Order: sequence, then structure tokens, then C-alpha cells
Amino acid sequence: MSYLVFARKWRPQTFKDVVGQEHITRTLKNAIEKGRLAHALIFSGARGVGKTSVARILAKAINCENGPGPEPCNQCGICSEITREIAVDVIEIDGASNRGIDEIRRLRETILFRPTRCRYKVYIIDEVHMLTREAFNALLKTLEEPPPHVYFFFATTEAVKIPDTIRSRCQHFEFRLLTPSEIATHLKKIADREGLSLNDEAIGLIARAAQGSIRDSLSLLDQVVAFGARTSGEVSEALGLIPGDLVRELAVSVLRGEPAQAILAIEKVHRFGGDIQHLSQDLLLFLRDLALFAEFGRDGETLYTRPIQELEEVPDGLLDPLVLSELVDMLSRGLEGIRYSTIPRVLLETLVLRMARLKELVRIDEIIERFNNIPIQRVSEAPQTAPLEPLKGDTPRDIHDTSSPVKIPVKDQDTPEAIKSKETYQYPGKPKKDVQGFTKFLREKNPPLWSIIDRVESIEFLDEGDGRAIISIHCGSSFQKKILSESMWKGAIEDLAVTYLGRPVKVLLDEVVLDKGGQKEKGAGSESISFPAEKGNGLRDHPLVKEAMDIFGVRPEDVMVFDQKDSQP
Repeated sequence: MSYLVFARKWRPQTFKDVVGQEHITRTLKNAIEKGRLAHALIFSGARGVGKTSVARILAKAINCENGPGPEPCNQCGICSEITREIAVDVIEIDGASNRGIDEIRRLRETILFRPTRCRYKVYIIDEVHMLTREAFNALLKTLEEPPPHVYFFFATTEAVKIPDTIRSRCQHFEFRLLTPSEIATHLKKIADREGLSLNDEAIGLIARAAQGSIRDSLSLLDQVVAFGARTSGEVSEALGLIPGDLVRELAVSVLRGEPAQAILAIEKVHRFGGDIQHLSQDLLLFLRDLALFAEFGRDGETLYTRPIQELEEVPDGLLDPLVLSELVDMLSRGLEGIRYSTIPRVLLETLVLRMARLKELVRIDEIIERFNNIPIQRVSEAPQTAPLEPLKGDTPRDIHDTSSPVKIPVKDQDTPEAIKSKETYQYPGKPKKDVQGFTKFLREKNPPLWSIIDRVESIEFLDEGDGRAIISIHCGSSFQKKILSESMWKGAIEDLAVTYLGRPVKVLLDEVVLDKGGQKEKGAGSESISFPAEKGNGLRDHPLVKEAMDIFGVRPEDVMVFDQKDSQP
């Protein structure tokens, strides 16, 4: 057959014909003009972005009878021979099928001979990363000190597989993927020259389906022309693509929190014959475009994989960047399972159901905020059958806030005078320094130490006299006492307490402090907050417990009440 496919017919023949690789073509043209072209070059990048085409153009430019120059004339005999791939001095080697050391040895033998017709002998090795380790080693010396009449141009899709010893002897050029707009502009020119009646929407669909490869886009254009497609719907049918309106319908249903509509959208795609994996990828790209559109608007038009008109059809109220980024993360993690599943539709439907109910989930920071707003109340000993009621006037506040006095639990042995002294205690001649303030100070200065202190049974500030203070710590377990008894932690407590109180400090762990009369001394500054343990239902009816039960969805019979002494190891 004499038909020449578009990918070969419209292959670039000069540097100016190369699409989207200006950073490479400009460097090569300048190198030729200044006589600074390296003897070995690596061209890496995805498939179909112009690596081998640029290598051929470069071979023509340095061997052109009217050159060497930044552009080949494409009129002389040598340019014509290289274009038709019959030049004896321009050798193209497939690295995948000629990967052994024997082939490289034969190549090294022919390198020594001068070119027959061209100015330079050029070796173009495609997929060079497929060569064996022995073959690469055989090339090392030749690449380091090649004859002056030889150039090596290596093309690869996986540059990381090329040994560092080879890469260090070459100049490396990285080809980039083309944007849909660049491919669409190129396809539009070809369609006009070929007399194809394709509208802009159909061309844009082909450009997106090419996924950055200019060669793939030309192959898809050939397929569309053979089908006789002209509109985007016909292009979708010809290429087996999923219509954009179905992807948009699925995305909008997820964002609106309508799982039933989202499942019906997947069913439409299934009836259409669309591939579930392609649908998942299209949905991921659409949500990604929406997340960027929420941030940049029309200013980021070059960033989007879809036409901006499709993104503008989504209601503004659904464009929450935080929700969109979370959906993108959920779907991207689920794609791995969908790709290898034998029933990908079930996995996608399950994932979409979770995504559609994302707004119903309660974030952990909201739960913490609700707990921080729970009021700290004075708790008195009550009969086991009577619920604990909060005192009037209590207002919500942060448990670590020291801007107002902390209300202390009332115990049977505490007299009104003792309670008053605990709420108003301050060291003589010093600003008020209480336990709450000290724990907050620890949290700011030494978070690891604070995480241990925050879980002890109680802390008391006591006055030893002569300007000295005692910090009496009653540990809730032997494990806490063992940790705090270590010199590192105990010394850290003493150092931070001296800084906080501005006076000498002694730290006691689970020790009974006696006054001069031999009686147990009451801490003047204890600020511990606790609830009395009850064996009945009284504590379960407490407003704080009910609030916690509502937040976590706990049933009353699941709440266990026990004494602190029961939890001791």
C-alpha cells in the first residue's frame, strides 16, 4: 500500500517544525553555529515527543552540503538521503534488538573508518537503556575519546536506567510532554492542509486523548479520519472515549453529595461501553482541574486538561478547594486497586459512595474544638443515683486558659476557707503562679515533658519556707513515676519550675508532705480537676459525659465507670 500515515507524513524535517521543544532546538542550533556541539548527546522523554526526529534533523544540519548550519536545507543530496533513511554514514540502531556486547564490538570496529559521503559519521541508538551492562561498558572508552568524525545521539524513554558512567560522558536533553493546547494548534494546521472538516471541539478531544504525545495525536487523527468523524461525539465513538458531559455529571453528583446520581452516571458510562479505568482517570483529572480552577480561575487556563468552558459550567458553590483536594487524594489512592481489579466497576462505585458522603464526616479538629468549648464546672460529691448538675454562671473556655481562676473540685475534707485559699493562692510578693499556668508553660517549653505531666493524678504547689517551693506530683501509675524519676526528666521539671516561679524548687514524686506538727500538709496551690468515680448511673447522666457520648455515638450501656484505684497497675 502506498498510503503514508500522518505520523510519518508530517514528521518534522527542520528544527522550526518541532513542536513544543524550543528549549532543546534553540540550544542545538546555537551549538552548531558556535562550533560547540558535544560528540555524545542523550535525548530522553516520553514516547512520541520528537527525540528521534530531532536526532535526524541534527544529523542533517551538521552534514548538509550547504552547512553545517542551524537548519538543514533539505534540498541537497545528503539531506535527501538522511530524510529517506538511506544515508550510509547515518546509522540508526534499535537498542532493544541490538543490545548485546557483540553488536557494540562490531560498532566499535566500524567507528574507526572515516565517513564515506557525509562530513561526519552519526550513530543514532534508539531505546539505548535496553543495552546490557557489558554493552555499556564496551562503549565507555569510545564515548570518552571518540574519533573526531563521529557523533553519538542516544534516545531513551527511561534515562534513569542509563548508567551514570555513560551519562557523565554525554550532554543530556530532557524532552517534555506537550500541552493539549499545543497539540490542538498543531492538529488544526494539519487538518486545514489536509482539507479535513473537524471542528475545534473534536480536535481538542483528540489532543487531550494523546496525553502529551504529538505522534499519538497524529495516529488518533488518522483513526478519526478513517472513521469519518467530524464532531466531538463522533470522535468519542471512534476512539472509544467517554463523553465529557458524563464525566462532568459524575463529578457534580459527587460534589453535591448525591451518591444515587453518581452511581447512575457510572451506569450510563457502562452502557455506553466506556472503560471503568479510563472513567476513573478522567474523573481524577476533572477534579484536579476543578481544584486548580477554584484557585486560579480563568488566569490558569494553560494549566487545565479540559476546556475552561466545561469547568465554568460547574456551580461556584461546589468549588471548595479543601473538599476537591481531599476527593483527588481519595480517588488517586483508589486508582491502584481499580487498575488491577477484575471487577473495577464495583470498586469505583464503592469509592464514589464514600466520596459523595465526604461532607458528612466530622473532622478531628472540629471534635477537638468542641471538647475545648466544654465548660469546666465545680463538681461536688453527690448521691450515686443523683445526676451531677453544672453550677450556674459556668461558661465554655479552653482548659489551658489561665486568664480566669480554675474552679477546684470540692472534697469532704476541704473547708470553705481551704477552698477559698486554693482559688486565690499566690506566693507572697509574686504574681499569681498556679498549676494551670505551670502546665501551660511546660506545654510551650517542653512538649514531651508536658505530655507526661498532663496525665498524672495531681500536682500541688507547696511552700517550704525560706523562699523555697515544693512541687508535689502524685503519679497515676508506676510507669509515670518511673519515667519522672529519671534524672533527665526530674531535672527538666526543676529547671522549668525555677524559671516559672522565680525561686528555688524541690520536686517530690508520690511523697506525703508533713507540716511541722507531723500532719499531712495541704497543697496551697493544687489545681487538679477530676470527677468522683461512681458505680451508679449518676456520672452517665452528667452533661459533659452526655456531650462526649453524642460526639462519638456511644450508647449509655457502653460507658464504664470505675475508681482511679481500680486502674492502678
